[in-house]
Amino acid sequence: MKVKNSLNALIIIILSLPIYGCNGLPVTTIEIATPKEPSKMIIHAYFLNTDTALWIHLHKSTSLFELDTLESGLLGDLAGATAQLFNDNGLLSSFQYGLQGNPQNILNYSSHLAAPLETYGSKLSIKVNHPAYAEITSTQFFPTHVPIESAKLIKNAGIVLSNGENSHAIQITFKDPAQEANFYQVRIVSRLPNDQTDRSILRVSSSDPIFTTGEFGRTTLEVSDESFDGSSYIFNFFLMEEIPEEHLLYFTWRTITKEWYEYIKSNRQQFVSNGFLNNFSEPLNIISNVEGGLGIFGLGTEEKILLQE
Repeated sequence: MKVKNSLNALIIIILSLPIYGCNGLPVTTIEIATPKEPSKMIIHAYFLNTDTALWIHLHKSTSLFELDTLESGLLGDLAGATAQLFNDNGLLSSFQYGLQGNPQNILNYSSHLAAPLETYGSKLSIKVNHPAYAEITSTQFFPTHVPIESAKLIKNAGIVLSNGENSHAIQITFKDPAQEANFYQVRIVSRLPNDQTDRSILRVSSSDPIFTTGEFGRTTLEVSDESFDGSSYIFNFFLMEEIPEEHLLYFTWRTITKEWYEYIKSNRQQFVSNGFLNNFSEPLNIISNVEGGLGIFGLGTEEKILLQE
């Protein structure tokens, strides 16, 4: 999935050409042919071993000057597709189009299982058909979960917040398995006492250079074990906002697939490189593991730990 600053470059080229139109001087009309490529389906699907409600976002690719996705409230919503999930025994579940119960505004297809997803096997495949587009497919395996050894909340040890108080810091320790590539994701959620519902996902940050690019004030942090393979490691990060009153903090620890990690990393690197002062930066490849189309299908394992001092 190649991303370029095509529009910026096009504007600069046009502005650099001598065009006159005042006081009878000749007017030059420039016609620029924009490349047309067949539109493809794009899928974003991220499933965890504990999930029973599965949601995906399905839309389509557009050319440079197509504005329909920008004007759409769903950023390229695509109805009329048949989306199915398979395991080694065959069809596991079919997805239904609709937004009711949507945990995010852009997720538009859902499926509900009788038991957590991990009970149906470690290998999963997703397939999507639509009468106007080529079929898309992708297959993934659940990664082996790497457990946390400890997770500690250090109150008032983070950055200074807008209210003048220091945010809380978090320190986690785990042992990375040797001689295998592992990829991790962390986030902090808040819940009310005696409630199993995540009420908010808090923004976090870290000065640890091993985290992926653009991690200041994100709701998740991702890391590869490339620099500490087979070793015990301590992550230190801190909250970027206040904790809602009476809420408890839970640390969410995930082991995710390589493709999920690389997609997030490439997407954030592309976002940083496309800043206002980076209009002439080299284009970046956004990772895709979908055959016949574009997008990402990622799997992960998860555990939640109540954070205490």
